[in-house]
Amino acid sequence: MDYPKISIITPSFNQGRYIEQTIRSVIEQGYPNLEYIIIDGGSTDETVEVIKKYQDRIAFWVSEPDKGQSDAINKGFLKCTGNIINWLNSDDYMAPGALQKISSAFNDPGIMAVTSTVHNFEESGEEWDELTTSCLSATEYISRSFNNQPGTFFRRVVWEKYFPLPAQLKYTMDQYLWFCFWMMHDPHQFKTETFTSVYFRRHAQSKTSGSLNEIIFNRLGKVFFNEHNLIFWSYFMMIAPEKARILAGYFHEGYDFKLNRISFPDGINYDDEMALPLFTQYLFELLKEDYRHGYLERFNNNVRYLETSLLSDEDKNVLKKMRMKSIHPGLVRAYRSVYWKMKKLMDKE
Repeated sequence: MDYPKISIITPSFNQGRYIEQTIRSVIEQGYPNLEYIIIDGGSTDETVEVIKKYQDRIAFWVSEPDKGQSDAINKGFLKCTGNIINWLNSDDYMAPGALQKISSAFNDPGIMAVTSTVHNFEESGEEWDELTTSCLSATEYISRSFNNQPGTFFRRVVWEKYFPLPAQLKYTMDQYLWFCFWMMHDPHQFKTETFTSVYFRRHAQSKTSGSLNEIIFNRLGKVFFNEHNLIFWSYFMMIAPEKARILAGYFHEGYDFKLNRISFPDGINYDDEMALPLFTQYLFELLKEDYRHGYLERFNNNVRYLETSLLSDEDKNVLKKMRMKSIHPGLVRAYRSVYWKMKKLMDKE
């Protein structure tokens, strides 16, 4: 049986409490062609001591200051020699036998990326949902999907096209990679598997959970949202600045998006055939959130920029209902206020 080399990168910083489970979950996969790389940002806890315990089974590791997670992943990629690549954070862990299943999923040479299920859980033991990424079209995938990065593996040739990950992205470097992927690939090159490959831990010290202390749109951390929007804004600055100006109105808390503008790699698709549907779908998602959370002035201002002919019939019906109800903003705000109060009470129970 052919076993393509799989490279796993673990970016790490002061996660000594969890990293041993992470390391063991990788090196005990029993996969015969594994390359494991750990890039630690100069941890001051027990992380380095834990790494040294297993260094004979780690292809490369280093502990030195870096510029953040994107920088660490970029360093790791430069050491990779595998045909299939992903990164696994130092507080998550792999399911037994996951790499063998991932390898089999790449048997078709036309498949450029494989996604699998990620099981989310709280450190306290509370179980969260299981997330499997799937898509109907490239534009829907980009605009609607906040992806399960730990469960998504790419061929090396994909990484090489879009490397390096932008250093200014501290949280959404995965979304950048997927954005580029869908600009250049079609759904037939993407494969969805339902087996669980990774367990994703939510805890107070994690970047993800920490960001949720400051909530915007009641779902996304403000930093997450700003960085996610930065990808779209940067893209449309290249192809349609008038559309980028609309997206600029969605940044929050004085975020310097002009300073952090992303440069996309050569060969990225700037065709209107892709860009216009993408803008329409992404703006529609933003408008739904504006309506849902009572930002009705911005909703009514920006809804006119939608190319409604590009929306599905289902989305057109949703838009029609939102526009009708937004005529009475006072009633909508009152309804939203009661809704979120009730939701908080239910969550506490």
